[in-house]
Amino acid sequence: MSGNPCQSPDRPREDGRDKGPVSKLAVAGLIIAVIPLCPFTSLLGALLGIFALRRIRLAEGRLTGRGLALAAVVVGVSLAFVWSALLDYVAERQREAQEAMMIDTVGQLMRPPAGADPARTLQLWSGTDPRRPSIEEIEQFRADAIDRYGVFDRFMAISVSPDGSILRPIVEMGGVFHFADASPFGSASFEAQVPPGKLVPVFRLRSLMIEDRGRGDLTLGVEEEAPTPPAGP
Repeated sequence: MSGNPCQSPDRPREDGRDKGPVSKLAVAGLIIAVIPLCPFTSLLGALLGIFALRRIRLAEGRLTGRGLALAAVVVGVSLAFVWSALLDYVAERQREAQEAMMIDTVGQLMRPPAGADPARTLQLWSGTDPRRPSIEEIEQFRADAIDRYGVFDRFMAISVSPDGSILRPIVEMGGVFHFADASPFGSASFEAQVPPGKLVPVFRLRSLMIEDRGRGDLTLGVEEEAPTPPAGP
């Protein structure tokens, strides 16, 4: 009689000839884990790896691929953290770029470039704003501010808060208007709009306000409040 008499017929050989097939779940988990899409796909690959480990354990030798399943778990979890950190970094850079764009818009309105076409100033304003100011109102606002506080220097944002809705995203920005003679607080409201043929949204002004308790606030483009309906009988 050939073979090892001590070898049980129901026990897998240690030389690997009687090993079962590789777990397809482990292979799929590793493939999905390394697909460079987003943290969710990496976590899905790790989850499939966990399921594959459980099936391999319950198979008691009739299924292999434990190393692939472990790799799917480790790689999936690791890449999920990497993708999350990368997306956070991109989102933070995008937020900073958007804030810089809004601050620059305030600067262009308060201190237009030399020789700039006045009509281009209106392009800084939201085209959907029912209270969109005219060129004369903008120039009057600028003249009043310079008369009170001196030449405009810069606008520095202090707080930024989203508002509006998904279909009409609005950003409220509070900050300080730095002039030659004073630095009053104020605010600016923006609406995100996507120009025709563009993919990246731009932020157009909705309103601008310089706070001044002593001489009165300077406002530009503030929407008028709807009248309060009379109380019923």
